[in-house]
Amino acid sequence: SVKSVLAHQVVRLPHAYVIYDHRRAGALKKIQAYLASWGVVSLGRYGAWEYCSIEDNLLAGLRAAV
Repeated sequence: SVKSVLAHQVVRLPHAYVIYDHRRAGALKKIQAYLASWGVVSLGRYGAWEYCSIEDNLLAGLRAAV
């Protein structure tokens, strides 16, 4: 099935690294569940809250589009 991008936003941030703390896992689970309930696919370094390379981001985007 074909998926459509309903909205997007580019935000330029001065810092490029996600910093993990002891609350990350619980917060991430809640946030991802909420976004999924609205049909939002959130990916990438900031969208998925994970450290990843450009290649990882491209692959995640490809998987989300297929």
